[in-house]
This record gives sequence, structure tokens and C-alpha cells, in this order.
Amino acid sequence: MNAPAKIGPLLATVLVAGNMIGSGIYLLPATLATVGGISLWGWVAATAAALCIALALARLAALDPQAGGPCAYAERRFGRYLGFQSYLLYTTLCWAGNLGVAIAAIGYLAALIPGAAIGWHGTTASIALIALLTLLNVQGSRRVCQFDAFTMVAGMLPVVLVATLGWTHFDAALFRQSWNPTALPLRSALPQSLLLVFWAFLGLESASMAAAVVENPKRNIALATIGGVLLAAVLYIAASAAIFGLLPVAALKNSSAPFADATRVLLGPTAAGLVAIAALIKTVGTLSGWILVAAQTGQAAAARGFLPRALERVDHRGVPVRALIVASGFTCLVALLTESPTLAQQFETLVDLSVLLALLVYIYALLTLLSPRHAAKGAVSAISATDAIGATGASGAIGAIGAIGAIGWFYQLCALLGILFCAYVLLSSPAYMLWLLVAMLAITVPVYALWVRPRAARAP
Repeated sequence: MNAPAKIGPLLATVLVAGNMIGSGIYLLPATLATVGGISLWGWVAATAAALCIALALARLAALDPQAGGPCAYAERRFGRYLGFQSYLLYTTLCWAGNLGVAIAAIGYLAALIPGAAIGWHGTTASIALIALLTLLNVQGSRRVCQFDAFTMVAGMLPVVLVATLGWTHFDAALFRQSWNPTALPLRSALPQSLLLVFWAFLGLESASMAAAVVENPKRNIALATIGGVLLAAVLYIAASAAIFGLLPVAALKNSSAPFADATRVLLGPTAAGLVAIAALIKTVGTLSGWILVAAQTGQAAAARGFLPRALERVDHRGVPVRALIVASGFTCLVALLTESPTLAQQFETLVDLSVLLALLVYIYALLTLLSPRHAAKGAVSAISATDAIGATGASGAIGAIGAIGAIGWFYQLCALLGILFCAYVLLSSPAYMLWLLVAMLAITVPVYALWVRPRAARAP
């Protein structure tokens, strides 16, 4: 089997930040317009939670880097059934989420070509875009991450422009009018915004999901995960706050390209067209990165016997071509099944489903950090540290053990806070989405019993 070309810490950080800074920030201002500026509290809460989850996942990657990231940790701690369930949920998340990213890209294309996002035109354009970027992924992971780096530089223009220049045209009176248009109390508005806002943070696990193609994963996955989340969070909050002071809620609700519309207020229609092009480029880059993650997830699941073994195979460049084709094929199928009169309706449905699936996978993974197994690993690290300092004597040894123990408790606290956040958002979700999630979990029981478990029993 050929080994895939590896990516270093910089490209891994680009993969994480690039997978987050895309459809989430570019289309969410329009989706959050129904909640209003009060959704900024959702951004703050989601940022804190994303950092906790990122730190916990980075700790897991340092202790035990695994291809498949959160899904692999769930399997190793809780057994094959929950491992299978995690992989199936994350795979479904990739199918639905990739379509959501494609829809955001077509939304900005519609700012340049009117009518491109309406009905079947939008669905057909989304499928064509997915097919083209699947062909790019066939060229290998390094090529994808290099393309993602280019699109990230080009696509940062609209976000940085609104996050900086937008404040020079900020209308405080308009912001106050947009703060809470439905007059909801914070306890009601916060859950509504969190489910949508956390979509922008999906992808924080990208480096760990693609651990097989990351150099020195024990070090670089942690750096990429934390750096990517911090970079994205700063831009998210600054740009989201500014845009509510540039456009009224009524205009935001009906916008398919809110950053282009905000730039039209700042610099005129010509600049708005350039921003729409930049946003389109960045969203396309985000989609290419997510297609890579979807293929790596499918390949890791196949290697564990959860999907057909044929998906594990790679070509002469180390690219899992079959996993790429199957993942993108199912995304196109989701596009046909969820076709809606407007992209906004289709986008919101996909966002809700993707976030719920991700939150459950995060909970499974973070629970592993609270297990005695990882506490034991921390103890082993402490003993190794005392051996290393040797001549410093007993006081130095005790200090080393105490320092490492404190670090372990810090990561466990991050994991606990991340679990509580995920559980809160799950329980605050619309009832129909929760029932859909329950139905998906129920389906995993007969599939595992009738297909996955017998195949494992027959394996050598």
C-alpha cells in the first residue's frame, strides 16, 4: 500500500481554519437574522465551547494520534458498536455538511449570475461543483491543502473587510434595532442561535480526522486544532458584530450573499461583486477540504471493518479514490433528496442535522478523556518526567508529577465543559431534529448486529 504525501503543521492549520472559515461565516448572518444581534452571545458561548473541545481533542491526539480522530477514540474506549455508530454519524455529517458548503458557494455565485441558486438550478450547480472538487482530491492531500491555502488567502478579503472597514460605517441605531427583532428573552434566543452558530466551528477536528496524512501528529494536530479555532473565532465575532450595524434585519433575511451586500454599503456595487467572487473562491476551498476529510473518514471506517473493505484501497499516489467517489456520490444524493425552493431553507435543514451529528460524536470522544485509561497515561508521563530530571532529587520529582497532574486535570475540565455544552445544545434543539437523530441511532443497532458484527467474527 502506498503511503500518502504528508502535510506539515502550517498546512494542517490551514486545513482546520479553512474547513471552518467558509460557509459558516459567509452565509450565517442571513440565517441568524431571524434571531438578531443577540446571537452574538451565541458566538461568544460557541467560541468558548469550541476552544474547550479543541483543547480536549488536541490532548487526545497528543496521547494517541489516530486516523479517524474522535470516532477512533470512541471505538477504543467504548468498543466496536459505539465506534461504528460514531463513524456512521460522522460520515453522514460529511455528506450533509458538504452539501451545505456547496449551497453556500452557489449562493455567492447567484450574486454574480442571478437565478443560479433557484430551485433545480441551485441543486444542479451544487452537484457539478462537488464533482469538480472530487477530481481535485484525486490529485492527493497535499494538492488539496495547497489549494485550500490559496483560497483561504483570497477568501479572507470579505471577512477582513467587514470586520475592519465595516466599523467605520457602523450604525449604532441600526444595530440596536437589529438586536432582538422578535423580543425573545436571552434564555430562548441563545439556544436558537447556538445550533446555527456552532455550524461555523464544525471542522475543528479536521486535523485529527486526517491524522494519517499529518507529519508528527502528536505535536502538529494539537497546534493546528487550537490555532485554527482561535483564528476563526476572532474573525467570526468581529465580522458578525459589524454586519448587524451595516444591514437591517429585513435585508439580511433575504440575502444569499450577506458579505457582498455589506460591502455594497461600504464601497459600492463593483466592490460587492469582487467580494462575492472572493467568498465564492473561499467556499470552494472549504468544500475541497471537507471532501478530503469525508474520504479519510470513509477510509478509516473501512479499515476498521465498518464499511466495505474496498473503500480502504488507495491508488499509486496513496489517494483513497473509491472512498472519495462514494462520499461525494452520497452527498449528491442528499442534494437531490433535500431539494428546496430556496437555498436558505435547504441550508438551514442541513446545518441543523450536521451540528447535531457532530455534537454527539464530540461527546463520545470527550468522554474518553475522562476515563481512567487516560489518567493512567498521565501517570506514566509523570514517571517518565521524574526519570528525566534525575539529579534534581525528590523535590524536583514531586514538582514534575504535580505539574503534569495539573495539566491532566485542566484537559479533563475542558472535556467536561465541552460535554455539558454539547448536551445543552442537543437538548435545546427542535423536537423533530431530535427524533431524526434518535431514528438514526436506532438504525445503527440492526445494521451493526446483522452486518458489522458477523464480518468482524469472520475476520482473521
